[in-house]
Amino acid sequence: MESVLDFLRTDTFLIILLGGMLILFVLYISNIVKLSKIRKDYNHFMKKLGNGNNVDEILRAYINEVERVENKNEEIVSYCKRLDENVAKCIQKTGMVRYNAFRDTGSDLSFSLALLNEHNDGVVLNGIYARDMSNIYAKPIEGGKSKYALSDEEKNLLQTYFEANMSLLGTSQKLFLHKNTVQYKLNHIYQKCGLNPRVFKDAVLLYLALQLWYF
Repeated sequence: MESVLDFLRTDTFLIILLGGMLILFVLYISNIVKLSKIRKDYNHFMKKLGNGNNVDEILRAYINEVERVENKNEEIVSYCKRLDENVAKCIQKTGMVRYNAFRDTGSDLSFSLALLNEHNDGVVLNGIYARDMSNIYAKPIEGGKSKYALSDEEKNLLQTYFEANMSLLGTSQKLFLHKNTVQYKLNHIYQKCGLNPRVFKDAVLLYLALQLWYF
């Protein structure tokens, strides 16, 4: 015990004590510097977030802002989908063929014009020009096909009808059908395409369409 007391009275102990106090002082100063840096970073963070001092309120405000932006994005996506649907219904595919419907006409004044959307729905316009007439006919198209298309049997009937010089009797004899049956089938063609094979002008258009594979 006396040896310990003697050591405490020596200069060595004093030096050790002063050294320890110096180390504690240095650590204290270092902590103050670190704390000052942390406080500076915190103040900078708070300025970036807003003027409030309540972190909960600031974070809640930012969460509300994020939700608002997400809702706005959903509205934009929904609008773009509706826009795509509307654009798909607009005319996107066009094609035109010009030709001479009759030998005594020139300059390719007759034409066929197709106007279709993305789903191949639309209309085909057929313009037939002759010296004494000029007609335009429209045919609706759905899915790339016309609901007024003639069957192979009806095409064959028309071809035979024209070969028989538009004679019901001649057509019936070639097809081995009754004359009234031929008349009925021609009327059915008239109902489907709006062109009457018994009327000369319509018959001309049907003949041209048949040759050009419009049906």
